Amino acid sequence: MAVCTPNHSAVVKSLLLMLFLLSLYTPFATSEPSVCEGLEESTIEIPIHEERGGAYEYKRTGVTYTGGLGEVYVGRVASDRGNVLSALRFAQVHVPKNASVSKAHVYLVDAHVGRVCCQGEDLTVLLRMEHAAHSTPLPGQSVDGWLLSSLPATASLPWRPPVTETYNVSVTPDLREMFQTIISMEGWAPGNAMTLLMNGEGAVAETDERVYFGSGGSQGQQAMLKISFCEPQELVDATPSVDVKPATTTCPPAPACRPCPFNATANNVVLADGTLPAAAEEPPQSAMVGGGSVGLLAGLCCLVGMITSTVRQRRSHRRSTEGCQLFKEVTPETD
Repeated sequence: MAVCTPNHSAVVKSLLLMLFLLSLYTPFATSEPSVCEGLEESTIEIPIHEERGGAYEYKRTGVTYTGGLGEVYVGRVASDRGNVLSALRFAQVHVPKNASVSKAHVYLVDAHVGRVCCQGEDLTVLLRMEHAAHSTPLPGQSVDGWLLSSLPATASLPWRPPVTETYNVSVTPDLREMFQTIISMEGWAPGNAMTLLMNGEGAVAETDERVYFGSGGSQGQQAMLKISFCEPQELVDATPSVDVKPATTTCPPAPACRPCPFNATANNVVLADGTLPAAAEEPPQSAMVGGGSVGLLAGLCCLVGMITSTVRQRRSHRRSTEGCQLFKEVTPETD
């Protein structure tokens, strides 16, 4: 009976082809665009330079200490005092109010000695910022009252600090959103201080710890804040301005009164140019009888006509002028 032997080479080729086809449908990872995209970005580094730039509080007793070498602890201290809450205060943070923060990290230098501690990985740290526009100065040595745990704080970000050797550097996750919250507060001003709080997740159940330099150590070993940002953008009012000017419409002048075509005299009629009508230049003697009365009557007739015409024209002009003034008041001119 014939035995079928599989062609291993064909199987391998088929698998490779399937993997290649699957890779074509795998979406490419896209990086999140920076909040400062297209804008000039600045980066500053701020080491802790205050003598009391670091402190830690025992969560079991509520007593706060300052490390003899400026160190801070995270997790469960190798003693019977349990877990700790540590704080690092960065002063003189020269970031403009309402600037857009693109990145913010804290660099921590490992300060542990030997193999007694800091080798386990069962440790989760909650990172917070003191929720204040200008953070509270840290207390001195052996101060009671749970001072650090009573500070108002932002939302937390969990972090699992890696196991490192002495003097190695560990970097926190990006704390951009926390820092953005602080510099957007009403009382924030460039040069104010910020405080990072590092809290072990449990009260007494942490099984490991980390030790970092805070304000102590040699040059370059202090905890350092590195923050990148772009300047706040001013809002530009795009509404076009409208310049309202008084109306320049010219009102029509008052109409001129027409003169009477003739003037009355006591004895005869005289034309407007001062001459007598041709028929009346040399009137017969019989026509002069009562002629003065006729001329006077004609003059009165002309005078009445002039007065009536003038009154009508003045009334018409007044109405026109009032209408023109109303037109000026309700019709603005714009550029």
